[in-house]
Order: sequence, then C-alpha cells, then structure tokens
Amino acid sequence: MNGKAPSGSVGSVSRPGLSGNLQGALWMLVSGAGYTLHIALAKEITADAHPIFLAFWRSFLAFLIAMPFVWIGGVKIHTARFGALVTRSLIGSAGFVFGLIAIWPIFGLPLAEFNA
Repeated sequence: MNGKAPSGSVGSVSRPGLSGNLQGALWMLVSGAGYTLHIALAKEITADAHPIFLAFWRSFLAFLIAMPFVWIGGVKIHTARFGALVTRSLIGSAGFVFGLIAIWPIFGLPLAEFNA
C-alpha cells in the first residue's frame, strides 16, 4: 500500500502520528459522547416535541454532520440496482421513524424508573 486512502472511501483521512487503532479508539469515544448527548437531549426535548419532529431534526443533523466527510473524501456509488438501494434507504428511514414512535413513552419516564 502507498499510504493513501482509496478514492471514494468516506472517513479515511489519515493523520500522521496516529495509528489506525488509536484513530478507531478516538472515533469510538466521539461516537459514545455523541450518543450520550443524543439521549440526554432527547429526554429533555421530548416533553415538548412530537416524535416525528425529533426524527426529522435528528436525521437532518446527521446529514449535516456527514456532509463534510462526503465532500472531503468523495463518494461514488457503484451499483447496478440503484432503485433497490433507494427503496432500502426509504424503508430504513421509515423504520427509524416508526421505531422512534414505538419507544416514545420511554423518553417520558423518570430516570429512576427507566433504569429499573
């Protein structure tokens, strides 16, 4: 290998001085902190907002966070079945929204009851 990231890969920006394992560990810490922040904000916001509203903003913010990685690394979709890919994406998005609606009452529970 020549040390360069393959074209079209997302998030494969190499950092001199950091091993791959260390980069992976840092990404895991960042994602864990992000997940914790997401749950805390969801618990706080759910008293005033509808689940579909929250699902929209969560998806929109995830899109905004992902876009710099797409712009830096570039993405090329190599598929012969683009329609199937779009259908799978739409079904996954609908599953996310319906899943959020299904667990909506959990966000309203006090923390002591949620952990019990």
